[in-house]
Amino acid sequence: MQKLASLEKALEITAEGIFLARNTGLQSTPPENPLFFPRKKLRMTKVYSGNWEPWSWFIQERLDERATSIQTPTPVSHEGLTSGFRSAIVKNPDGTYTKLKGVSLKPTVKLTVKEDAKGKVVSLTAKGLCAFSEACYEMENLQVLNCMTEDLTPGFPEFLEIYRYPQTSKDYAEFLEDFAKPPVRARCTPIKLKEWDKLNAEARRIEWQLFDSRNSRNQDYFVLGMKTNGDTRLDEACYHLTRKELKGGLKEKRDELLRYLFFRAGVLNGLMATSGFAWSSDLVYSNSHFGNFTLSSRKGMLDVRICDLGTARFRTRFKNTHEFIKFANQEVDNFKHEFETTAGMTVQRKYEHFSKKLKGECLDALKTGYAMMMFDELKTYKDILMSYHAPRILVPDRAVIPVEEFKGLLAELKVA
Repeated sequence: MQKLASLEKALEITAEGIFLARNTGLQSTPPENPLFFPRKKLRMTKVYSGNWEPWSWFIQERLDERATSIQTPTPVSHEGLTSGFRSAIVKNPDGTYTKLKGVSLKPTVKLTVKEDAKGKVVSLTAKGLCAFSEACYEMENLQVLNCMTEDLTPGFPEFLEIYRYPQTSKDYAEFLEDFAKPPVRARCTPIKLKEWDKLNAEARRIEWQLFDSRNSRNQDYFVLGMKTNGDTRLDEACYHLTRKELKGGLKEKRDELLRYLFFRAGVLNGLMATSGFAWSSDLVYSNSHFGNFTLSSRKGMLDVRICDLGTARFRTRFKNTHEFIKFANQEVDNFKHEFETTAGMTVQRKYEHFSKKLKGECLDALKTGYAMMMFDELKTYKDILMSYHAPRILVPDRAVIPVEEFKGLLAELKVA
């Protein structure tokens, strides 16, 4: 770790690391494993009706066995991997992985029905499922971000399916019966950097195919399938890397790795902001938390990406650029609460060896990475009126860490 006096000096010594965060063409290849740390396996199933073949898989059972990959493609094995409460990772026949968002049907379905004064159903929610804003807005934001800046997210939208909520019934059995009716669906065309014409054409196609009044209604349930190049979360890495007490050189290597990961998280957060996106709709219910940073490989180098973009807002939705930057900066400042009040970073025993000193260094490294990106991009984005100043400029000793070295450290720590 290096404590520096200026962002200019930080940019000078970490030039290679900053370079990897930009549009360099260093796109990821399909991963051997989507996870660095083992998670619970899932028994997956499909909901059929008639002769149509659904694209989505649904969580049928959570198994005790843990793994970092799926050996046999899901269509053969019917196995998946956990990815949060209502999402799952499945393996495709070509060896790639798809993350399915909103596929937790049973036994956790809990319908909430709201009706207006005339008894008409105005909204329906189901625990473990996805509403419009969660799936469709995320698909849209992923496409836009992938067009604006390369490799910021861990994948791209693959497909979107719409299933039907029951119009009036609150009965679980009738819900499943109506749910199983053939969905409206569309394949998503991957959008690459600067393909603006393709982005506009894709948006019009999806809107016509899915959101025509004949196909869509307020009670729809959405499944978003996303190709993924890695799903290990930053908070997950914090847990596994700090659950044992370490000493000496092994402790220093672990601490330096965590500072590196948080620094990279800050860089990617800054790249998102300079691209004109705030992560969330408001600062109270924000998606900007450690669980939404993912670890992945960028041509053999360990890096961090951003996921869960359903509530992201482009800067044109703010009153002015100053308000947008103020909001983006506050999102970064709010990461302090991750260490103090959420996820048990200070109160749960699983983080008992994540020391106060190391937390402070990780937080400062994150803020430094963010500030460096904002500072450097001011030269290009003239409409960004102000930069973010980290309270203490801390950069990792190394600008990049190879994935194989990271895996070697995990084996040495016996946490993988």
